[in-house]
Formats: sequence, structure tokens, C-alpha cells
Amino acid sequence: MTLTEAMAMLARQMGAEGSSAATVDAYTTDVRHFVAFLNSIKARDTIPCFVTENIQRWMIEQTEKDIAPTTRNRRLAALARLALFLESIGKIEKDPTHTVRRAKKPKRVTRYLTAEVAARLIRAGGPTSVTTFDATRIQVRRVVYRFRNKAILRTFVQGGLRLGEVAGLSLRDLRKDALLVLGKGDKERIVKFSPQAMTTIKGWLTERKGGDGPEEALFTNHLGGRLSRRQIARIVRDAAKTLQIEGVHPHLLRHTMATLMRERGAELDVIQQRLGHESMATTERYLHAVPLNQAEAANLLGDL
Repeated sequence: MTLTEAMAMLARQMGAEGSSAATVDAYTTDVRHFVAFLNSIKARDTIPCFVTENIQRWMIEQTEKDIAPTTRNRRLAALARLALFLESIGKIEKDPTHTVRRAKKPKRVTRYLTAEVAARLIRAGGPTSVTTFDATRIQVRRVVYRFRNKAILRTFVQGGLRLGEVAGLSLRDLRKDALLVLGKGDKERIVKFSPQAMTTIKGWLTERKGGDGPEEALFTNHLGGRLSRRQIARIVRDAAKTLQIEGVHPHLLRHTMATLMRERGAELDVIQQRLGHESMATTERYLHAVPLNQAEAANLLGDL
């Protein structure tokens, strides 16, 4: 049996177990890369060549080629999954990937917007105007979405919602001072908002187009249809473009909410509940994501 044949068998098993086609394709591609490496070192596409030494050599080669650590780890995980399968059918006795060291991921500073920039971003969300021509070819400036885009930006900046959570909001999720949010794992949580934010969200309802049923989308387009994730992400980018700020996306605004709350003294468990994190460990990364304000940093060196 070749590794390619074994991977084909594993792919069928994964499909039967409910793995997505994308996951199966990714594993198959990663194993194919390893087989190509074996061929390059004049080894063979056979189980006897599926040994720790060859896997380590492959990892070294990828490092020398500047393959990203996350990609190297993903490829190693694919081989580990293949090894588990080969063990289960009695083709190998132990996992050859077990002692291969995973690549260290570089630590990244979590980006976020300052409170002043975040406030400007929300203001940049509306009202939105368009210029059209009437029957006599005279320009007419018409205001559209006086509240919608600003309301969407507030759900990100002040609520810390995920992109999919905002896209999935419906009229039935609206409360007097909060939104009922359906998060990961179909877990619901209540996210409360300031009176100003709720005024903006409810202001949008006065101009919203769409059905009145409780399951109808909260944020709709000009035809009354639910806004897609892509459309919502574009609204965020367009507001940032107005301010000439690059690299702003919905998840950055989620980081912004959590970081600003932490800066202002919110307890981690409060932030955890607001973000809908399953584990406190996920929330704790915001402890390391709060760089000192430049003025505060300067004062620390004021006696020099």
C-alpha cells in the first residue's frame, strides 16, 4: 500500500464521518506534498518511507523555504492524522510524527483602534448620501441609510460581535437595551448596549426595508434582503477608507471592544461573557494586547 492509496482510504473515511470536503482536500494536498518530497530525495511513496527521519527532513526543507509556521504545522497535522489511520488498520506500530517538533508561531501584537479613532469610525458610518438626476437632469442629493451603517459599526465596536453574528441578527433578537446573539456552537448570549447605541439601532428600524416577521433580518439592503457577510465587511472597510485607515476589518473591531473595555477596568469574566468565549484562556490574551498609551509611556521616563 502506498501513502497515496492510504490517504485515499482515509479521505473516504473522513467523508463518511462528516468531515467537510475542504478539510479532506486540505489533508489530501498536504500528504501529496510529502509524497513529492519523498520523490525528491529518491525515497518512495511507501509506508516503510513514512518514518520520523524523512518527516523531520521535510520540516527542515519547509523552514528553509520560508514556509509559514502555521502551514508547516498544518501539514504535520495531516501526516499525524494519516499515521493514526495507518495504526488503526495495523500498517504501522507507532506514530512517526510524535517526536517531530511543531513550528513556533511568532507572537503577534493584537491590533486595535484607540477610543478616539473608534468613535470617528462609527461617525464615518453615516448618514450615507447618493447623488442622482431627476427628470429634468438636475442633480438631486438623497440621504440613504441614515442609521444602518452606524448601527452595524456600533454592534462591532461596542458589542464585540463576530461578523457572522451580526449577519445573522434578526428582528426577534432585538431587546429593549440589548441584542440576543447566536454565537459559536449555537450558544445564545445577551449583549447589552448603551442607550446611544440602542437609539441608533432602533433609528435604523424607521428606515429599514424588509418584512415584519420576527425572523426577518435586522440589517437589510435596499431591496429588503438580508445583508451578506461580504456586504457587512465592505461597510466596515468603506468607513475606514473615509478616515484613510488601512487594515480595518470586523474582527479588529471585536479586538478593539475587548481591549478598550480592559483598559477601562472591566473584569475579564465580563469581557469573556460579552465576547462569547468558551474559555477564559482565549480572553486572557487581551491582557497582553494593551500597550501603554504613548503619553503614559513618556511619563514613565519623565525623570530621565
